Parts: sequence; structure tokens; C-alpha cells
Amino acid sequence: MRKFNKKLVLSIVALVMISTLGIGKALGYFTTHTNATGGYKMDLGFTDTKIEEDVDKDGKHVVITNVGDYDCFVRIKVFAADNLKIRYNLGKDWQESDDGYIYYNKVLSSKDKTSELNIKYTLPEVNDDNKDKDYNIVVIQEFTPVVYDDQGNLIANWQQVYETE
Repeated sequence: MRKFNKKLVLSIVALVMISTLGIGKALGYFTTHTNATGGYKMDLGFTDTKIEEDVDKDGKHVVITNVGDYDCFVRIKVFAADNLKIRYNLGKDWQESDDGYIYYNKVLSSKDKTSELNIKYTLPEVNDDNKDKDYNIVVIQEFTPVVYDDQGNLIANWQQVYETE
């Protein structure tokens, strides 16, 4: 009976050892993915702009300053009442586009200012309906950091959204 038990035990041990040969590969499959937590915050700086607007008898004068760390492109959009007649004195550095924006056609370097954009307006004729009415011209300015395409050319990516904390 003892020989029978010895053969049975040896057979079971051999069977267990043979069946475990493939477990290493299976464990390798289940351990190929891992998670890690933590990180290190890096401050790469960012670009930001500040708009200056002055109004006088000649219209609204707009200048944008790059107060950030990197070069950028800027553009503005002007909103006004329908009965205001708006004209732009663009100068050589501003360009009106079909998309409703006015683009500064130079790269705005860090700590630099755009040339002045003059927004001229003509108020409607005064009558009893509008004699006490105030008019406002709203200027929205946007910027995007300078990026480079595959050939190393400067481009403005107006579709990219950049977030800061």
C-alpha cells in the first residue's frame, strides 16, 4: 500500500509541476499593465495679454500688450449697436478678415505692444427716441501662443484652447 501511495503522490506532484509551467506566461500577461500616481509640477510660463482702450472725439483707440513670457498672435472683434456706423483706421499692422476678426499681422513679442488700432464711429442722428441713449462699442481681444508647423514656420492656431490654473 505504501508503494501505491508513493507512486500516487509522485504522479500528483509531477502533474502539478507540469501544469504550472504555463503559469509564468499567464502571470506575465496579467502584469503587463500598471498604474502610477504622483507627479511634478513644471512651470513653463505662459502668454497673457492686456488691452488698453481710450475714447476721444476721434474714436476708440485700442492697444494690446503682451504681458506674458512668450510670443503670441492677437486678434480683436468689435461689437456695436446696429445703428452705429463703424470704420477702422487699420494702419499697416492690422488686417480686417472675412471671419469678423481684425488680426494684428505681426508676432507680438513678450512685453511688447501692438500699434494702435483706431475704431471710428458715427452716431445716429438724434431724435426723440434716442436723445438719452448711450452707445457702447465692445472690443473683445484674443491671443494664441506662437507655434511652429512641420517645416518650422510660425503659425497661429486659433482652434487650440489653452488653459491656465
